[in-house]
Amino acid sequence: MEEQLAELGLLAALVLGILLGSKHSLDPDHVVAVSTIVSEYKNPLRSFWVGISWGLGHTTTLLIIGIVIIALRLTIPERMALLFEFAVGVMLVG
Repeated sequence: MEEQLAELGLLAALVLGILLGSKHSLDPDHVVAVSTIVSEYKNPLRSFWVGISWGLGHTTTLLIIGIVIIALRLTIPERMALLFEFAVGVMLVG
Protein backbone atom coordinates (compact mmCIF):
# COMPACT_ATOMS: atom_id res chain seq x y z
CA MET A 1 0.00 0.00 0.00
CA GLU A 2 2.77 2.46 0.93
CA GLU A 3 4.59 1.59 -2.28
CA GLN A 4 1.49 2.42 -4.34
CA LEU A 5 1.10 5.75 -2.54
CA ALA A 6 4.76 6.56 -3.16
CA GLU A 7 4.36 5.78 -6.88
CA LEU A 8 1.20 7.87 -7.01
CA GLY A 9 3.01 10.73 -5.27
CA LEU A 10 5.87 10.55 -7.78
CA LEU A 11 3.43 10.51 -10.70
CA ALA A 12 1.53 13.47 -9.23
CA ALA A 13 4.80 15.39 -8.79
CA LEU A 14 5.80 14.67 -12.39
CA VAL A 15 2.41 15.73 -13.77
CA LEU A 16 2.43 18.86 -11.62
CA GLY A 17 5.96 19.66 -12.77
CA ILE A 18 4.97 19.30 -16.42
CA LEU A 19 1.88 21.47 -15.96
CA LEU A 20 3.72 24.19 -14.04
CA GLY A 21 6.62 24.09 -16.51
CA SER A 22 4.20 24.48 -19.41
CA LYS A 23 2.54 27.42 -17.71
CA HIS A 24 5.95 28.93 -16.95
CA SER A 25 7.02 28.60 -20.59
CA LEU A 26 4.04 30.73 -21.61
CA ASP A 27 4.81 33.53 -19.14
CA PRO A 28 5.25 36.89 -20.91
CA ASP A 29 8.99 37.14 -20.20
CA HIS A 30 9.63 33.78 -21.87
CA VAL A 31 7.36 34.50 -24.83
CA VAL A 32 9.10 37.85 -25.42
CA ALA A 33 12.58 36.33 -25.03
CA VAL A 34 11.93 33.50 -27.50
CA SER A 35 10.04 35.79 -29.90
CA THR A 36 12.95 38.23 -29.93
CA ILE A 37 15.46 35.47 -30.62
CA VAL A 38 13.47 33.73 -33.36
CA SER A 39 12.39 36.94 -35.07
CA GLU A 40 16.00 37.38 -36.20
CA TYR A 41 15.58 34.44 -38.59
CA LYS A 42 13.53 34.70 -41.78
CA ASN A 43 13.38 30.94 -42.27
CA PRO A 44 10.48 29.45 -40.25
CA LEU A 45 12.25 26.09 -39.93
CA ARG A 46 15.35 27.79 -38.50
CA SER A 47 13.15 29.76 -36.09
CA PHE A 48 11.48 26.52 -35.03
CA TRP A 49 14.82 24.84 -34.29
CA VAL A 50 16.13 27.85 -32.38
CA GLY A 51 12.97 27.84 -30.23
CA ILE A 52 13.22 24.09 -29.63
CA SER A 53 16.91 24.40 -28.72
CA TRP A 54 16.13 27.19 -26.25
CA GLY A 55 13.42 25.07 -24.62
CA LEU A 56 15.58 21.95 -24.47
CA GLY A 57 18.41 23.95 -22.92
CA HIS A 58 16.03 25.05 -20.15
CA THR A 59 14.69 21.54 -19.65
CA THR A 60 18.08 19.80 -19.68
CA THR A 61 19.56 22.18 -17.13
CA LEU A 62 16.62 21.78 -14.76
CA LEU A 63 16.60 18.01 -15.20
CA ILE A 64 20.30 17.63 -14.41
CA ILE A 65 20.14 19.91 -11.37
CA GLY A 66 16.95 18.20 -10.16
CA ILE A 67 18.42 14.71 -10.51
CA VAL A 68 21.55 15.72 -8.58
CA ILE A 69 19.50 17.34 -5.80
CA ILE A 70 17.22 14.31 -5.49
CA ALA A 71 20.04 11.74 -5.75
CA LEU A 72 22.08 13.47 -3.05
CA ARG A 73 18.96 14.21 -0.98
CA LEU A 74 19.88 17.87 -0.81
CA THR A 75 17.67 20.78 0.13
CA ILE A 76 18.02 24.35 -1.02
CA PRO A 77 18.11 26.73 1.95
CA GLU A 78 15.41 29.40 1.92
CA ARG A 79 17.99 32.19 1.92
CA MET A 80 19.69 30.73 -1.15
CA ALA A 81 16.35 30.31 -2.94
CA LEU A 82 15.59 33.99 -2.33
CA LEU A 83 19.03 34.92 -3.64
CA PHE A 84 18.37 32.91 -6.82
CA GLU A 85 15.01 34.65 -7.27
CA PHE A 86 16.69 38.04 -6.85
CA ALA A 87 19.38 37.10 -9.40
CA VAL A 88 16.71 36.13 -11.93
CA GLY A 89 14.99 39.48 -11.37
CA VAL A 90 18.26 41.34 -11.95
CA MET A 91 18.89 39.37 -15.16
CA LEU A 92 15.39 40.11 -16.45
CA VAL A 93 15.65 43.83 -15.74
CA GLY A 94 19.34 44.29 -16.61
